[in-house]
Amino acid sequence: MPGARAPVDHGDPLLALVERLASVRDTEQLATVLEEGTCALLGCQAVALLLQQEDSLERLALGSTVPISDIRFAPLAGTLTGHAMLENRRIAVADVLGEPGIARDLYERTFIRGMVTIPVPVEGGRAALAAYWNRPHQASESELSVLEAMARAAARGLQTVRLMRSLRERETELERTGEQFLHLVEALPQLVWTTDDRGRCTYLSRQWVEFTGIPEAQQLDYGWLRRVVHPDDRSRVAAAWNEAQRTGTRFEVEYRLRGADGAYRWFAGRAVATHAPRDNSLRWFGTSTDIDEMVRLRDRDARSRGELEALVRARTWELEEANRRLQDEIAERRQSEARLMQTQRLEAVGQLTSGVAHDFNNLLTVVLGNIEILERRLPPDPKIRARLETTRQAAERGGRLTAQLLAFSSRQRLEPAPTDLNRIAADMGRLLPAALGGSVQVALALQEEPWLALVDPNQIELMILNLALNARDAMLSEGGTVIIETRNRAVEADEAAPLGLPPGRYVELAVADDGPGMDQPTLSRAFEPFFTTKPPGRHSGLGLAQVWGFARQSGGGAGIQSRPGEGTRVSLLLPVVQPGTQAPAVPAAPERRETAGALVLVVDDDEDVRDVTVALLSDVGYRVREASSGARALEILDEGGPLDLLLTDFAMPAMNGTELARQARLRRPELAVMFVSGYAELSALDGVEERQILQKPFHAQELLDRIEAMLASEASSGRSAGPEP
Repeated sequence: MPGARAPVDHGDPLLALVERLASVRDTEQLATVLEEGTCALLGCQAVALLLQQEDSLERLALGSTVPISDIRFAPLAGTLTGHAMLENRRIAVADVLGEPGIARDLYERTFIRGMVTIPVPVEGGRAALAAYWNRPHQASESELSVLEAMARAAARGLQTVRLMRSLRERETELERTGEQFLHLVEALPQLVWTTDDRGRCTYLSRQWVEFTGIPEAQQLDYGWLRRVVHPDDRSRVAAAWNEAQRTGTRFEVEYRLRGADGAYRWFAGRAVATHAPRDNSLRWFGTSTDIDEMVRLRDRDARSRGELEALVRARTWELEEANRRLQDEIAERRQSEARLMQTQRLEAVGQLTSGVAHDFNNLLTVVLGNIEILERRLPPDPKIRARLETTRQAAERGGRLTAQLLAFSSRQRLEPAPTDLNRIAADMGRLLPAALGGSVQVALALQEEPWLALVDPNQIELMILNLALNARDAMLSEGGTVIIETRNRAVEADEAAPLGLPPGRYVELAVADDGPGMDQPTLSRAFEPFFTTKPPGRHSGLGLAQVWGFARQSGGGAGIQSRPGEGTRVSLLLPVVQPGTQAPAVPAAPERRETAGALVLVVDDDEDVRDVTVALLSDVGYRVREASSGARALEILDEGGPLDLLLTDFAMPAMNGTELARQARLRRPELAVMFVSGYAELSALDGVEERQILQKPFHAQELLDRIEAMLASEASSGRSAGPEP
């Protein structure tokens, strides 16, 4: 037969090769044995051990005398090795290129012509040992027998490799566990030690060495027994040790140890035996607990049973106290997680309420504007005037409600400045008694030399007023005390994280009362908008929500501490500025001038708002043009006619107010710009002066005064207002 070989008497070389295969420790050794032994013994060019991985073959080890592909994986289907694994039978092929039913293109890219594949029994899978020749080769029965013997040896070798890998992983885990054990030992108050099966000390903890004042090396072996155990106790310790070894029970004994100061103290020694994982040798792990006080109490002649019970109670109390502290820590962690979830939920509600407030402000603008137009144009009928005034008051209440919504959702316009909270608290302390009534006392607890807070001072006054009124309502008719507090705070990460704040320096402003307090269900919802415990119709439920939103928008946070019967304390953590920073000076108001007849371009996508704005301006003599979008406004500007002021809504589709202003200034740098909006993304109005922003809903006189002041200011300064192009 072409390519056939005569039987070869392998003798001892085969036995040696099988023994080497069975004793390998890793895949590298396995590959070396395959290359040095199997290829030489059979005259093949490569031998590989392959393992099935789902629908592919993984090459675990390869011995080769010729260059071979470095691909570790090959498809299972269409290969002879795959057939051998799936059918659990050996396959010998003289020439793979002539073998039907295989993926010929897989072999054409290799040197392989003749090959033999022997299934290898392995636990939990399929494997095979394959030999490759670079020429057509028909393996003889002798060669097949050799390969089968090597396959069995390779299976044992593979099992050994897996076992060694598992042992190495176990050793690594034991080393890591040992390190953790040492850390735990160093943290324990007890003295910790280990000995071998004969009682020779092999380890002493840091606490032991520090107590005795003798280096560890001098106490190893039996040094500890000779040098630090009281002479009268040594025989008793040895007897207890021998008894524990004889019976295999726990070693327990009380003895005295000499401290570094030369004085002896009583200790309770306890140890258990375990077998070392590497050599199965017996080792003892023990602790020595200071019981000196207990022993002295026990040994008093006049001790009574009550003293013993007191000692037990003290020990029990210590354990209960430790358990209570642990439970408190767990509860605090849960509360922190709950506060974080509450903050995230409030932020989501804030995004929703800001959109509602924007649409509501547009509606209120139309209502208020039309009321004022009707007041100008209708005859002076007292009944009609009364109806209009009632409608106006309702609209103004709606405006205040949307302002609170915007404050809660952090969408209000703030003007932060370096602010002395002590000054504001003192001013409010003088004003609040009249607002709160005679049954409520106002007290101050102010930080000496507080840090300056970077906040809007006007809004801070409103927050203090809101919190003081809330406190008054909580105390009902019984009255009580409202305390305004300021404090410099260095907030750590564990306190800052639930509030969504970075750790650092903050100024705390708090308003506390001695009212009835709140239970946990009420406390958990206190910052939610529209939540109130007061009777329907008395309050909107937005006071605390407004405080929370203001604190968040200012770069700080808010929290509440309250328990039933213990009052309530609402605190704001506010950002600080660098020491020495001064509050900015208030600019002088420009001189007023007559602006009737000026030409104003009104831009608003809401037709009703636009119509009422145009009517208000036209009634007092302004010339007005209007546009329903930014694009239409730019077309009017491109027409080239005269124009004194661009009055534009901020929130418009396609092109918002700031983008329109930029485009307008590119065309007409001298053009004055004023924004009107229910709310705006505050970052989009960075750099825009407060005088250029008019919040909806507005009164007609407020609109006219603002336009007149702006046109007068622009005329006197000789420059225009608006964002830079």
